[in-house]
Amino acid sequence: MGHISHGAARHAVTSGLVTGVNLDFKSVPSFCETCIKARIPRLPFPKESNTHAKVYGERAWSDVWGPAPVESIGHKTYMLTFTDEASRESVLYFIPKKSDVFANYKNYEAWVKKHRNKEGIKNFRSDRAGDYLSNEFKNHLKVQGTHHELTVHDSPPQNGMAEVTNRVIVTLGRSLMIGAGLPRFLWTEAFHHASWIKFHSPHAALPGTTPYEVVHKQKPNLGHLHEFGTTVYVKDLSAGKLDVQAKVGKFVGYDDESKGYRVYWPEKRSVTIEREVRFNPDEVLIPDDRLGNEGEWPNYNDNGVPNPTIPAPIAQPLVAQPPPANIEPKHIAPRPREQPVEVILQPRLPDNLDPLEPNTGQGF
Repeated sequence: MGHISHGAARHAVTSGLVTGVNLDFKSVPSFCETCIKARIPRLPFPKESNTHAKVYGERAWSDVWGPAPVESIGHKTYMLTFTDEASRESVLYFIPKKSDVFANYKNYEAWVKKHRNKEGIKNFRSDRAGDYLSNEFKNHLKVQGTHHELTVHDSPPQNGMAEVTNRVIVTLGRSLMIGAGLPRFLWTEAFHHASWIKFHSPHAALPGTTPYEVVHKQKPNLGHLHEFGTTVYVKDLSAGKLDVQAKVGKFVGYDDESKGYRVYWPEKRSVTIEREVRFNPDEVLIPDDRLGNEGEWPNYNDNGVPNPTIPAPIAQPLVAQPPPANIEPKHIAPRPREQPVEVILQPRLPDNLDPLEPNTGQGF
């Protein structure tokens, strides 16, 4: 019957859906090589792991996202993430090329030993991309005693935690840029802030707590949280005494190395770290209509090259029209400058009066 399943054939005969077929009810399904070759399905992936890390560094997950469609301000194209399974804390590195993965793994490994767990990383999970399979990478893991857990080819669910981490950061970062109406070359700033939000927010794998609390043993304080892309007023320390004392920029996150805010300057196409800042608590963030669907400021394209300016339309010259015939011209009052000005002569003061007091600057 065309290699239909054993259960379907039994049901067709016992239900009377077909006639003329003698069925051996004692038969059991047997291996059919033809069926296997014709329609072998993929095995399902488990929805939940049987092993869970309990200590920071017991298992770290990593994946590379990119290349980005737009190069960042710092000339970065890829995002490299490392996620600790026990705390769900993610550390991001933005790199220009995928060959930088190994160097940044060593940086992450050293950071874990100094700030999280002096024992380092026990297990390291990644896919089989060439960035993780170099001989230099393999030898380093062996020397450090780190077990490298590799996924099977074409099986990204086996690296599920890293895949989900990247998807969450990219989705949230894209939402931040769209909501703020900021250009796409700020994707590194948006992803960095998205990771900061993720670290301070509840996680489904950590009931009743947050990654921040797991790491720092205290609840996160979000009293200073501001909306990504909101207007920020920065004290201009070089302004003169009669100049405007504040410069206007865009808030794009918090800095990891300094106790300051990251501020984007659209006119300069740069990001700086600032401390002397003020926010408008009543501001309602509305994307700039000039940015369009691509989210780029009109002065620059994706490669940072200034776009050609659009010339303004040429105004048509105004031609004076003569008044219609048979209509007497109306009397037009003279303009204020044409009206005669009556000059009032001031009386001359006597010569014996005291001279005027000097201007002390205390008047109005």
